[in-house]
Amino acid sequence: MSAITNAVPLNISLFECLAEPVLVFDASVRLIYANRSALEALPCDAGMGWSELGRVFDVTILEWLRESIEKPANAPFPTPPASLVHGHQVPVVTALGGQRWALVLPIEATGGVIGSRVNHDKSTQVEQEKALHDILWSVPFPVILQDESFRLIDANPMMAALIGVPREQLIGQDPVRWQATEEQSLQQSRRKEWLHAPPETRAPHLSNQTFVDDKGARHAIQAATYILQNREQQRRFLSILCETPIPNGDTPHSSWSRLDSASSQDIQLLELDEWFVQLPQAMMLLDENGRVLRSNHAFDALLGFRLDDVSEASQEIRLLLHWGRTRLTVPLEPGQSWFTPEAFVPRQPDQVPKRVRSLLRCHTAPNKQRRYMYVLDERPPEERRDPRRIQPGSLFDMSGAGSAITREREMALSHQAIKAGPIPHLITTHGHQTVSRDRVLPSSLHEFERLQHACKHGESCEVRYAIRDTEQGERWFLTRVEPDPQLAQGVSVITFDITEQQLARERAEHLMAELNAILEGSPAGIASLRGYQVVRSNRRFERILHLHAGSAIHADLRTLLAGRTGGLRNPPDLMKCIDQGEIFEDEVHVIHEDGLMHWYAVTVRRAGPAGPTADAVVVLSETSRLRYQQEQLETVTSERANLAQILHQQSDRSRAVLDAMLVGVVTVNQQGTITWLNRPARRMFCGDLKDFYGEPLASVAPMNEPDHPFRHCTSMLEKMADSDSAQFEAHVQGRDGRRFLVVGNMVATLNLSGGRELTFALMDMDQRRMAEARVADARGMLQRIMAAAPMAITVHDASTLAIEQMNPVAADLAGVPAEEAIGCTPDQLFPPDLSNRLRDDMRTALSQPTTLTQREYHIDSQGTRTLWDARFVPLARDGEQPDRILLVAADITAQRAELSVLVSQREMLVQEVQNRVRNNLQNVTGLLKQAGIRRPEVHGVITEVIGQVQAIAQIYGLSTGPQGLLRVVDVVDAVAQSVQQTFGQIFELQVNPATTPWLLPDGESIPFALIINELMSNAVKHSTSDSPLICQLQPIHQGIRLEVVNEGLLPSNFRVEHRPTSVAGLGLVRALLPRRHASLTIEQNGDHVSAIIELHTPVITRPPE
Repeated sequence: MSAITNAVPLNISLFECLAEPVLVFDASVRLIYANRSALEALPCDAGMGWSELGRVFDVTILEWLRESIEKPANAPFPTPPASLVHGHQVPVVTALGGQRWALVLPIEATGGVIGSRVNHDKSTQVEQEKALHDILWSVPFPVILQDESFRLIDANPMMAALIGVPREQLIGQDPVRWQATEEQSLQQSRRKEWLHAPPETRAPHLSNQTFVDDKGARHAIQAATYILQNREQQRRFLSILCETPIPNGDTPHSSWSRLDSASSQDIQLLELDEWFVQLPQAMMLLDENGRVLRSNHAFDALLGFRLDDVSEASQEIRLLLHWGRTRLTVPLEPGQSWFTPEAFVPRQPDQVPKRVRSLLRCHTAPNKQRRYMYVLDERPPEERRDPRRIQPGSLFDMSGAGSAITREREMALSHQAIKAGPIPHLITTHGHQTVSRDRVLPSSLHEFERLQHACKHGESCEVRYAIRDTEQGERWFLTRVEPDPQLAQGVSVITFDITEQQLARERAEHLMAELNAILEGSPAGIASLRGYQVVRSNRRFERILHLHAGSAIHADLRTLLAGRTGGLRNPPDLMKCIDQGEIFEDEVHVIHEDGLMHWYAVTVRRAGPAGPTADAVVVLSETSRLRYQQEQLETVTSERANLAQILHQQSDRSRAVLDAMLVGVVTVNQQGTITWLNRPARRMFCGDLKDFYGEPLASVAPMNEPDHPFRHCTSMLEKMADSDSAQFEAHVQGRDGRRFLVVGNMVATLNLSGGRELTFALMDMDQRRMAEARVADARGMLQRIMAAAPMAITVHDASTLAIEQMNPVAADLAGVPAEEAIGCTPDQLFPPDLSNRLRDDMRTALSQPTTLTQREYHIDSQGTRTLWDARFVPLARDGEQPDRILLVAADITAQRAELSVLVSQREMLVQEVQNRVRNNLQNVTGLLKQAGIRRPEVHGVITEVIGQVQAIAQIYGLSTGPQGLLRVVDVVDAVAQSVQQTFGQIFELQVNPATTPWLLPDGESIPFALIINELMSNAVKHSTSDSPLICQLQPIHQGIRLEVVNEGLLPSNFRVEHRPTSVAGLGLVRALLPRRHASLTIEQNGDHVSAIIELHTPVITRPPE
């Protein structure tokens, strides 16, 4: 960075703020600067030349860069390589002045910059390092490698032999423990210097040390220590040791430990070569015969050619170097130096001569020959021909006015008053150097005439003008003219040489123009700040924030970001950047005119000292594409995860389905080993998945069948394309020793990871044959049962109702042989009325597959009318619709006749019993009445008993309903008549027709009659008037409601559940009322009392409709 800042005053802080990589090259395509983004994106560093850049950049990029640098000024830039072009963003090459060119790379293009040789170079470097390690560890002198704490990382066998300690014990130790005590402090000071010295492999650090071995012997060592750096940027110290003889004594290692003097000379020559390469001065090394042993590039450039022998050079060159025909003309002994006077270097006629002076030094080589080293110091024309160095001042005799060029910028050397008079040109007077008018540049003639006019008329002015000097080239002066009050007709003129300032100004303007071009050509929005106020910005910055040209100047950055974008995520961090110098990075979004959201990375870096008006640079780099790509990548990743989950679930479902199949499924990979098998296959092989996973499929093939398909699945998979299938039949032997025949298919498929596999579907033919035999036996048994059954049995198809099976009884009933009836429908076998009923009943049964359908049919067979009880059973598999229907019919003609006779006999018996019970009850009633007459004190009790007996008698006097059941309406009506006869009270019976069908079971009729009798008797007893009583019978949900109403009042706090059970009254009602499906309620409604009974099924029933 120092090289570029010294050559061209670039705004380095601006380059450091850019997100794009910026690299600056000189005319020889040598990298002299790289900003932070370039260093992070590319493996490059300042100082890399063409050959080193070839390991970083592709060859096409370097050739394009060279063409861009060497192109003429007005020629267009060559087309950049495709690896550097990314969308609408292309690289930019801009001349910075001073033979410097800047390369700005797009952010997305850095991936295509690096050449393909980097990995190869890294592997080559590793191989070279290993080879160097093997060489150093096999040399016949001690070598050690230390870490940053100077502990041994490694040591060769010769080091272990020198110290007398095994190599394993040396590792991890500090070798200073084996140094002489008096040298340890000196060694520690050397180490401090090495820790701060830069890593260098060409010039080692030489030192003399004394080691004491394990037996106490002392060894004098000369050490050459190299400071290295590993890939993790950690320091390593490689020391090569050489033993030297100790004065007044020998060592056992002296035969191999003496350091050859040529080694020291080689090290010195390496250092000298480094100086020759690095120093900018022209340098040359001669032997005593004038032969050039070494010269650097600066020396060859100064002369314009390469010099091999001074004795054969021209006279001007030999005169410059003070060399005669065969030797040096100046007597110079080894170790002496001499400065030659200044002289001119011979140049071409069209070139300006260069003045140089030489530093000459003599020394002796190892072979006792003399060597002469020249260092030529070139003096530039500005220093040689500067009027400030040749003459204290130069007077310009212009129209009677005197002017002078000062030695320093702010010191006037002379002034004089000269009378006005027209002089056509400038002349030399009083020994001063003057400049004629024709040397003034045309662009400055107007200012020069102003100066002449001011001198003639004694006016004040300040003029800048340029002249052209034959030796120094273009020079700029600033002349100030002021009237002198001490002179009546004179002025004072002071002239300053401002050539350097003017050139710096022009360079700054040129640089500013180039920087503006770079800024305007940059795809990022860039602005410079003073405090938070925008001082300057490029057009891209204004376009990003939707600002008019120039409207961003003097605007507050915080206001712009808050009003023109979606706002910063961390606004307080922006203050830390200005106040504390921290780098501020954030991201904002802007809605453009196309309605799309664009994202920009905001980077703010302070470029000066802290303060409220600190300078800073803000960069807006668009990251929309990266953000959208990131979102798309996240979406794709999420979709892939979902797809993987779906595939996994689908795989689980598929395997669950395969486990439920009756066919064995086995998958085999390309190596022929089992990867999965379903549950039927495990049963076939008599093992679990863990028993067969990874085992070859041939393990279940019989040993005596070498051509078994399981033994050749790998070759078959190679021959088969995806989705191809093949059939086979073979024997399989399970782990239990059972051998059975299978028939299967093999299909070539792909697994979830994309690999090929072979899927086998196996069917156990032995099991199937056994199942078929069992089915055949079952069918035969069914045929025998159907043939022997005394019922008519047929099996019909569910869709067509055609007969599929028929037994002999059904065939006799249809009047056709069973073989001829197969495939016929009921319409073809029976009369129309019977066939229609059969068809409708079969359709009804098929619509209710879970309900048994029973029907009776009268059929005329062989002149006899018979009655058949038919039952329809739909036949279906689990979870499926019926596909067949079974019809079973039995002849019930005789059974029905016998049942009719038995029913008639029962009815006659029941009627006789009921008559006898009713007559007996009437006799009991007469006896009770006579007892009541004879015993008046129990007349009331006897009356109640008479009412109950009459109610029971009325029940037995009723005609029986179906199956001997009584209708509720008839029981209520009979009991009401009995109560009227007993008490002489009229009951108004109100019956809803909907209650007529309800019946009372046999066991409930007498308790129900007694309950009604007690309620009506209770209403008569407690009625407060002689008005007719009301008895209502109303239907309710799944039952009836009986309500007896009379005028009266209930006692206070009356509750029917508190009435105890007894043999009469409400106690008897509660005792006789069923516990379930019946309820009793007595309530007061105005001046009437209502007794309500609700009965529900199954206490009461209804006949089927």
